[in-house]
Amino acid sequence: RIEGSGFMSWTHMGPQLPLEVLDLQGLEYLTDSALETLSTSDHAGLLAELDLRSCPLVSNRGLHFITATATNLRTLRLEAQEEIDGDGLALVQRRLGHSLTTLDLERMPGLTDDAVTQLEWPVLEILSFQGCAQLSDASVHTVKDRCPRLRLLNLSRCPNITPAQTDGLARCIDTVLH
Repeated sequence: RIEGSGFMSWTHMGPQLPLEVLDLQGLEYLTDSALETLSTSDHAGLLAELDLRSCPLVSNRGLHFITATATNLRTLRLEAQEEIDGDGLALVQRRLGHSLTTLDLERMPGLTDDAVTQLEWPVLEILSFQGCAQLSDASVHTVKDRCPRLRLLNLSRCPNITPAQTDGLARCIDTVLH
């Protein structure tokens, strides 16, 4: 298990370097308490990119800790997170909506149209909903209205989003993958 104070022990080795990118992808035993420890470190405020893809023990609680101090994040990857739901995403939006330019929400089974309608991302440029089976055309409308700077939207493997919606969106966004 990767948790608690032991998680940050690697930061005490050698000279202190500014940590801007942290890739924790696939750490299946990474816990919310590890993110809590990270959030209390000097590194959290410097992070520009955080990859939490396929970390199944990370939940809304972990997002609560890390978004409180990693307020300069520009890229957040949450692919395949079963324990993160609309409440967690609303928290991310409230705390990081002003800075996030890339958001990866691929294969999140708990992501629904209701959760998406609560979100507003004024500076978001890249968004991936790939494999989010519960999303429908309603999410496409929300994204179109609330993500004015969006350049790339990945909707592939979203069976409830119709081609007509993606075609209409393609007129407003540089790249729509469906």
